[in-house]
Amino acid sequence: MICKLRKRFLILAVGVALFQIGCSKSEEEVSSAPLRQVRSIVVETGTGIFERTFSGLLQSSNQTTYSFRVSGTIKSIPVQVGQAIKTGQVIATLDPADYELEVQRAQAYLAEANSTLRNAKADYDRTKKLYEAGNSSRSDLDEARAASETAEAATEVALKSLEIAKRDLSYTELKSQGDCKVASIPLDAGENVKEGEEVVTADCGDELEVELNIPESVIGRIEEEMEVVVTFPAIPKKTFNGIVKEVGISSVSGKTTFPVDVLITNDDISGLKSGLSANVSFKLGNLGDSETSPILPSFAVGEDQNGRFVFVVDSTEAGTGIVKRTPVVVGDIQEDGIEISEGVEPGMRVVVAGVSVLRDGMEVKLGE
Repeated sequence: MICKLRKRFLILAVGVALFQIGCSKSEEEVSSAPLRQVRSIVVETGTGIFERTFSGLLQSSNQTTYSFRVSGTIKSIPVQVGQAIKTGQVIATLDPADYELEVQRAQAYLAEANSTLRNAKADYDRTKKLYEAGNSSRSDLDEARAASETAEAATEVALKSLEIAKRDLSYTELKSQGDCKVASIPLDAGENVKEGEEVVTADCGDELEVELNIPESVIGRIEEEMEVVVTFPAIPKKTFNGIVKEVGISSVSGKTTFPVDVLITNDDISGLKSGLSANVSFKLGNLGDSETSPILPSFAVGEDQNGRFVFVVDSTEAGTGIVKRTPVVVGDIQEDGIEISEGVEPGMRVVVAGVSVLRDGMEVKLGE
């Protein structure tokens, strides 16, 4: 019995010893766990210049949209896209049958009105002579004069109606107002067209420009005569120069963008055609002070329920540091990162990789 108790005691003593060794080993492993490595940069003041690129559409600097002044059925469009047209050249016609009928009706109405006028004048002249001879009453004379004046007014109305009918008939021919080149023809012969509906669009100028819509956060930095670089996805190996021709002073259709026109300044614009999509790059400066706010990579800025923040590193010894959660206010999103308006200053070291796994006060290892 004593031997069995001694054996059990020995086993228990060995177990306790092994447990103590295990605990010591666990504590040792925890204390010697490697620090999380992060990448950081030292904040510098911005240069004051950054690049933004916006997409737009290439158009002729003088583009004309042709439309009929009357409605009807298109009879013919005797031009093609890309064709050069001269001043006064017919570029589209409407079926004139209905308008020719209106002219004939107006002519008949005018002829009838002229006949009525002649009779009314003759009756007035006859009544006037009878009145002077004492053979007609004053009321007869007044009635004859009123009938003559009414017939004269009706003749004037008929004449105006004929002029309008002839004018509308002339509007069934659509003519070029200058020496241009056809850019687009959205309709075909046989289609019904309304008054003012686009039938032919023509480029009537030698210059080309890109039409852009610029957001309000940037429009204040764009000025007329500013130089820009223009590229076209359809012409990937060539760049073009341009200048800002016009900056809109009101937003587009109530939106938060403003119209800007950029003129292509290259002497050789061969290969460029209206309708091409374009990318226009602006070199923009900060508003106000010459020194801009610091710019950090977008992934250096975190956000939670308390707002946006970065982790600033307070160095403790060579290669390590303590991170501190620091609230920031961001500005514009720029080509090379996010502008930091408030929260960091030049000389601070900020974590730019691994932000999502850090906690305020955590000790980290600084990587390259």
